[in-house]
Amino acid sequence: MTKKSKRRMMAMQRILLAGVLLLSVSLSVVLMFRDRLSLLLVESVQTELLDITRQNSMYVDGKVAGIFSSMEYVARDLVWSNEGTARKVHYLTEVNNFTRVGAVDIYGHGLEGPDIRLKDFPGIKASIQGERKAVYTQRTAFDNLNAMVFSVPIQRSGHVMGSVYGILDVQALKTMFNFSAFNGDDESFIIDSEGRMFVQARKWELARYMSSYLAGWQQPDAPPELVSLYTKVRQNQYGVERITLQNGNQYYLACRPLTTVSDVYVLDVLPTYIVQNRITGILNSVTMILGIMLLLLLGGYGFSEWRQMKSQEKIYDLAYADGLTGLGNQEKYKLDILELAAKKMMNELAVIVVNIRGMKAINDFMGYKYGNTVLQAVADSLKACCRQDEGCYRSDSDMFFLVWHGCDRREIERRLYEAMDGITEFFARQESRKLYLTAGVYLVREEDFISEEEAKKKEIASAVEGCLNINSVPMNYGGKNIPVDESWPMDVAGNARLAGKQITQQNCNVVSFFDEKVVRKMKQEKALEDGFQAAMENDEFVVYFQPKYNIRGKKPVLSGAEALIRWISPEHGFLPPYIFLPLFERDGNLDILDRHVFELVCRQLAKWRQDGHQLVPVSVNVSRRNIAQGKRFVEDMERVMAQYGIDKELIELEVLENDASVDEDTLISFLRAIKSRGFRIAMDDFGSGYSSLGLLYGMPIDCLKLDKSLFDGWQEDMSDSDTSLVRHIIQVAHETGRVVVAEGIEQKYQVTLLKQFECDYVQGYYFCKPIPAEDFAEFMEKERM
Repeated sequence: MTKKSKRRMMAMQRILLAGVLLLSVSLSVVLMFRDRLSLLLVESVQTELLDITRQNSMYVDGKVAGIFSSMEYVARDLVWSNEGTARKVHYLTEVNNFTRVGAVDIYGHGLEGPDIRLKDFPGIKASIQGERKAVYTQRTAFDNLNAMVFSVPIQRSGHVMGSVYGILDVQALKTMFNFSAFNGDDESFIIDSEGRMFVQARKWELARYMSSYLAGWQQPDAPPELVSLYTKVRQNQYGVERITLQNGNQYYLACRPLTTVSDVYVLDVLPTYIVQNRITGILNSVTMILGIMLLLLLGGYGFSEWRQMKSQEKIYDLAYADGLTGLGNQEKYKLDILELAAKKMMNELAVIVVNIRGMKAINDFMGYKYGNTVLQAVADSLKACCRQDEGCYRSDSDMFFLVWHGCDRREIERRLYEAMDGITEFFARQESRKLYLTAGVYLVREEDFISEEEAKKKEIASAVEGCLNINSVPMNYGGKNIPVDESWPMDVAGNARLAGKQITQQNCNVVSFFDEKVVRKMKQEKALEDGFQAAMENDEFVVYFQPKYNIRGKKPVLSGAEALIRWISPEHGFLPPYIFLPLFERDGNLDILDRHVFELVCRQLAKWRQDGHQLVPVSVNVSRRNIAQGKRFVEDMERVMAQYGIDKELIELEVLENDASVDEDTLISFLRAIKSRGFRIAMDDFGSGYSSLGLLYGMPIDCLKLDKSLFDGWQEDMSDSDTSLVRHIIQVAHETGRVVVAEGIEQKYQVTLLKQFECDYVQGYYFCKPIPAEDFAEFMEKERM
């Protein structure tokens, strides 16, 4: 699984966790407030039910009040006139829909209608005593009806003269219950104080159970909920209770008394399942809203996580991916190889650095667009040659890192050559151009890891010095201690780069493995190169002088010297020129050193002259970089000579033969320039390379210095043919007007032979080794004695 997949999986896990947490919180909220919400809803329903009961009771009271008002109007009219009694009384039938109407005197004799027995009509009897009354009667004496008997007194001058009455069938009262808030699921009743139901609503079966349940509802032995209801009604003029009928059904019962009729009550009944359905509906709505909010929150959180994941991936790509090739960059390489170390997957681990030869030239001459195409093609090919668990990275512009493991040396070499040769063939086929690569390979060794004992020693040593160097101890990575320090990934990559720098072959693909000895030498050379500037500042470069003798006379005579540079380093000790001069020529510091030596020689000549010594000419070497500068270098030399007051007769400039072989035209132009300024010129190391006597005819040189290699094979009993080459060179030099110096002469017989060949000068250990400047002055004085 890739790291990107892991990050996405972790994001999904966070989203799922957030969803579970939000769902848990939502369910907890619902469960926590469910009972409270149910209670509030029940209270709301009870309030609605009481409101229905209030409206019904007000409506019934209003109707009853209207009935009484019309009856009192008729009663007042009967007081003033008995005429038309029947018509007046029957008017009440039309107005109030009475089943029967009538009027009686205080004895029950009918003023209109039949005589009645007052004991059969307690309401009429009460009205004769001065009260208006409405009384429920299950069976009236007239029509055997369940009816309400309304009666009002007929009064004159404060005396009751009789009563007007009207009988109203209870069925007519049902039309009074017109209010409902529960889609008709509630029922309304009218009962008396005994619980007798004389007005019932639509559902007969409910009316039957309610009639049986309410009997004696105001008695102390009634069911507790009825006792509680009656207590509330008596105290507050209203009440609500939850009841259970004989059939097991539960209802909410609201009760309110009529104000116009004594001991008559309006009831409203609602099944509890209606309330429960409402509660369930509201809870479902709340749950749905919470669910929508949960989905919105979860979606918002998921979107935020997605954006954050995308941002992290973008940041990760910026931090660990190469924008051009899509490969991991150098930081990704370090991250991955440290992870391998943490997982202890270091068996047969190889770190490979692949370089494209001539990438700078490709960019300069073909353009950076084409250069980018080359980099992308190489990156794709190198990536394709890697296995699934191996890494390919781009470090610098033309440098790629490969991390392979589980391969031996032979397999690594085979795979690399296959990949590089494939790239070369691709460009040869597609672009008609040759592209070559180099690969430096470093095989990770046990020595690359820090043992616990060594780590402790380094830690103690660092602590003793007063500071703890975190780079010298194992580091913690991913919660694990791994036996490498944080610089280790680049150290092994550096070793692979050094392995690549060992390559000298050109115009081919080359694989090079890290060689400790070669790399040690390269590091030593690099240390010398890096120490050049400090050596210049600290005057570590000193001039030694090796005498030159004229052997054309009876005895050798000191006639000059060659200035030879030495490096006396506090760190590296005494260094001869063959160790450091090739390095400085490679890195460009040799031209600086040439100028420095030239100034040291002029300074020393001036000092000897000031001390009263007789001076001899001194030869000074000139490198190819200074030769290429031509006129400017000549002017710089003249400026230094003028500064110290040195005549040109005391300076001889030496150029190397191999410089001539590199660029003959440049060398000849330089020699002519310095010759025209009056300098003497010598060609050094003649015979060490591909010498051509023909050069002598075209070059304005004064002296030919024969290289030591021409004399190394000489022996005392040599034949003339063995020395003919040297003899011939000396002869040609003389014929062209040059003098000859033989270098590296160490034996007397060599001097004897050279004298026979009429060689002009000899330089070598036979006469004297190179000696320091302070000793050379004394040496000159002794030679002249």
